This record gives sequence, C-alpha cells and structure tokens, in this order.
Amino acid sequence: MQKKDIAILIPSLNPRENIIGIAENLKKSEFDNIFFIDDGSKEETKKNFKTVQDKFGAKIIVHEVNQGKGISLKDGIRYIRDNTDLQGIITMDSDGQHLIEDVEEVAKAMNKEDIIFGVRDFDKEGVPFRNKFGNKFSSWYLKVVSGKTVCDTQTGLRGIPRKYFDMSVDTEGNRYEYEMNVLMKWCKDKNCNLRTVPIETVYEEENVSYFNPLLDSIRIYKDFFKNIVSSIICAILDILFFWLLLDVFKIMDVFWSNMVARIISGFFDFGINKFWVFKSGGSKQGKKEFIKYVILFIVQMLVNSVIVTLLSKIFVHIILIKIVVNTIIYFTNYFIKKRFIF
Repeated sequence: MQKKDIAILIPSLNPRENIIGIAENLKKSEFDNIFFIDDGSKEETKKNFKTVQDKFGAKIIVHEVNQGKGISLKDGIRYIRDNTDLQGIITMDSDGQHLIEDVEEVAKAMNKEDIIFGVRDFDKEGVPFRNKFGNKFSSWYLKVVSGKTVCDTQTGLRGIPRKYFDMSVDTEGNRYEYEMNVLMKWCKDKNCNLRTVPIETVYEEENVSYFNPLLDSIRIYKDFFKNIVSSIICAILDILFFWLLLDVFKIMDVFWSNMVARIISGFFDFGINKFWVFKSGGSKQGKKEFIKYVILFIVQMLVNSVIVTLLSKIFVHIILIKIVVNTIIYFTNYFIKKRFIF
C-alpha cells in the first residue's frame, strides 16, 4: 500500500506543541493525508491544531466536548471511510511515543488484507512497571480468551485496511476500552490476519496521560469484572441449594445435592451471562450458545460433583470443599465461555 493511499489518524486532547513536530515529520515523509481529532480540548491548546492545519494541511475533526479516545477513533475512521477513497488508516498517539521511523515501518507492512500492530519491547530497561504489568496482563488475557497472541495489545500505532473500517466503527467502547474491544473483535474474525512490526519504546517524563488506572481498567475488562459478580451470585445460589438439600431437608446425598444445586444455579448462570455479561446475539445465535453451554455445563457438573463427593470422604468441612471447588470452576468458566460460547 502506498503512502498516498494511507490516512494518518491522531486523536488528541489538550495537545502540546509537539504535535506540530509530528505533523511536520509526517509531511516530510510524504504522508499527505493527516487527520487530527480535537476531542474537546481547552481553548488555549487549540492554536496547535490551527498551526498543523495551516502549515501542513491537516484535517481537524472537532468534538465540542470531550468524548473519549474510542469515540475519537471511531469518528475519525467513519469520516475517512465516508469522505475519502483512502485504502488504509494508521492510528497513532499524539504524545510523542511514536517515532516517524516506526510509522514508516507500519506503512511498509500495510496491505489491503492484514491489520498491522507496531509493538514495543516491554522487557527493555526504563519501561515503567505500570506499563509493563498492564501490557503483560492484557496480552495474557487476549491469549486466553481469543487464542491469538499480540505482544503489545495497548499500542496506539495500528495499521487498518479499508475492509475493516466498518467493523472498527461498529465496535463498542467510548474511551480506552475501545482499543481492546476492537482487538477482540478482529481476533474473532477467522479471516482477519494480525501482523506485528517492532517499534521503539519511548516514554517521556513530560507526557500527560489521561488514562485512569482504576476506572479505565474496569472499562477495559468489564466483562471479566461482570463475570466475577455473576459468578458470586451463582455460587451463592449453588451453595445455598446444596446446603438446603443436604443438611436442612436431608433428602439427598452429597452427589445428588450437588447435581441439583448446579442445575438450578446453571439456568441462572446462562441467562445472566447471555444478557448481562456478554450481551450476545439473538434467538438463532442463542440456540447455538445454549447447546454449547449445556455441553459445558454437563461436563463441569459431573466433574464438580465427583470431586466434591470424593473430597467429602477425606475432609469434614463439606461446605468449605464446595466453595473451593466452585471458585476454581467459576474462574475457568469465564475464559471458556468468552472464547467458545458467547
């Protein structure tokens, strides 16, 4: 793909003067299609957008109020899709982390079929622990739930061919969670090929980050946190009915008390996962999901019941055994359901 066919898309909030240097370097490197998103920036910083527009012909797409990085990227992709014939987009951050040489490498790797990631080496010296840990965790999370490996899931330097514009625009997420959501969506597409090119790892002390470690992490991993809540509720139901059947009413032995309790909690688990945790598709898709869920449920119910029954012959505290076994199963359940069912 040639440079004349590629748009450079840069979301920005309250930009420093360094965006002038970014635009200048892009122009010198013959990237003529430059798009900035002014995501509700303060008035005193808008002069920098005016400069890159007047001096380097950059297009400025303005949000009157801050809407978040996800909305900015989607609005930029939508604008380029609807108003140009450009065949690809390279997204980059405005904080100086991406060198022009790295943008060049992504552009060289681009074609009409593959999504390109400019990936950093987080094992190098000088990388802040927060960034290293966050990236390692998100890479592990992506691998477990999708089966695909991207060693830098948080990179903002991505090459997107036109065939993925629609998918990218239709992905949920307003803020930083969008980049993980769209990556998950690409990973689920069997025809989507993800390729990586190495880039420099640049961290400048004067960079201002609008990433909120708590709130934005919750947004990024909201399905995971929702699953924790739903699992706790289902586990309480499971243990409650197990206790009632075994100890209060004394109508069943350990094995069958566990089986019946699992069935009752299982119906609730399917519903809460389908309509709240994963918010999956309609009735046709729901039938397939239900069949796969039932298969998983039966296997895990039998395994759970056998383990609880065997351990009850060794340990006295049967309810405690039930809690430990359920905790392990509900934790692994999330990744199985995310990857294979919903």
